[in-house]
Amino acid sequence: MEKSKVYFIKEVSPENVVHAYEALGVELKGNVAVKLHSGEPGNQNFLRPDFMKPAVDRVGGTIVECNTAYDGQRDTTEAHRKTMQLHGWVEITDVDIMDAEGEMTIPVVGGKHLDKNYVGKTFPEYDSMLVLSHFKGHPMGGYGGALKNIGMGCGSRAGKMHQHSQGKPVVNADLCRCCKRCAKECGSDAIFFDTGKAVIHEDICKGCGRCIGACSFDAIHNPNDNANEILGCRVYKSSCRWSSSFSYKLDFRCFSKL
Repeated sequence: MEKSKVYFIKEVSPENVVHAYEALGVELKGNVAVKLHSGEPGNQNFLRPDFMKPAVDRVGGTIVECNTAYDGQRDTTEAHRKTMQLHGWVEITDVDIMDAEGEMTIPVVGGKHLDKNYVGKTFPEYDSMLVLSHFKGHPMGGYGGALKNIGMGCGSRAGKMHQHSQGKPVVNADLCRCCKRCAKECGSDAIFFDTGKAVIHEDICKGCGRCIGACSFDAIHNPNDNANEILGCRVYKSSCRWSSSFSYKLDFRCFSKL
């Protein structure tokens, strides 16, 4: 595999993001999707529309996203569109929630942990994709960047859950202090305290792993020792499969000031 070329910007500015793109000497063609994280309301860690607008304008792109698997303000199309409006994305270009009208199945050839996955229904309408990512921590993946932005982010709700299906966390009651921080972080409202200790209801849990990172007492773990590794493999393989669908490909990672 050819080594990636990495360009660093001394002064992080909207104009220099465009200059970095132009330095690659690649022109994205056709109908261009711009994949980014639209941002969960109340969370400040996402790229800002005014910062990204010159790059989006440069490629004439449409911002694309898919709904999340966990509860929040991006888990339904109606809520996600309101979030896009709240954060100002609809003011700079067209926005497409790709799984608003359903999903489609794409086979994953040669996958060890996946043989198929699910993406938004409008995914095939795009010829190229510009990926704008911000660096962030992740309780199961370690950190999230461009691969997660593509592999997990382009998945429909079913696609996201399919990637997370390698195992669900459990609680060691002896270590649980009943601080309830895990419940506050849970994206599925799957944690209850009927016994005075945290209990994760498997039928409700989506396996996102946010509770593992939230617990300060190591009381929550995934019984599948390989769960994190498998998730990473699934995200990577999905991102490769999604990328191979485009006629013109460019993985452009933007680590922006927030």
